[in-house]
Amino acid sequence: MIEILASLALLVGFVIGIGTWVFFKRRRRDRLAPVSGEESTAALKTRFVEKRQTILKALSADRGTIAQSRLQIQHVMTPRPVVVRPDMPVADLAEFMRRREQRHSLVCTDDRRLLGIVSDRDVGAKAGNHASDVMTPDPLFVTPDSLLSAAVSLMLNRQISCLPVVDEVQRVCGVVTTTDMMMTLQCILKLSDPSGAASSEADPATGEQAGAVAGCVSLSDRQPADLSVGASQL
Repeated sequence: MIEILASLALLVGFVIGIGTWVFFKRRRRDRLAPVSGEESTAALKTRFVEKRQTILKALSADRGTIAQSRLQIQHVMTPRPVVVRPDMPVADLAEFMRRREQRHSLVCTDDRRLLGIVSDRDVGAKAGNHASDVMTPDPLFVTPDSLLSAAVSLMLNRQISCLPVVDEVQRVCGVVTTTDMMMTLQCILKLSDPSGAASSEADPATGEQAGAVAGCVSLSDRQPADLSVGASQL
């Protein structure tokens, strides 16, 4: 029980800290134009619902993972994210991010080796013609078996809201963001509520589950490795 409370406290602190930081950062810049249209909004909502459902099912299948603080990045990350090439024109990159309503894009080689990361702030504030000109090179990253708790601490300490996930040869295999963390917190809170039983049935209109909130990725019983972070080396 103590471990569960500790995990909740860490995630709550992360959400509040990053949320406050992002709010004030966004007030100081011009945001990209929001996506208009019912179809785009529905598609975004569908992605969120599916992600929450995946998280919740995974956590429901192995609640001991929460109690023992064994959650790993692979359990909450978004696998195989769409990446961009370094020679992508900035105007195209801005439109790509606007249409997908995403705040970060990973810049990679053709074989998905990590080169850098671009935020919507970079697109609006930095001068350059291509993604490689406005990206942050050699960004911090994590691996699938990195502990989630250590990644949360890293994001808080460095005040970042997105971490690329790379495999053993430093090819991008996923990404984890503050949104993923908030979804995980949402699922943990629901599973910790003795009055609500997790259900796989979700309301198609809201994405909320009957007696539960949707969730993350399949959990393994193997012991997690220590956190691995660093600058990508290509």
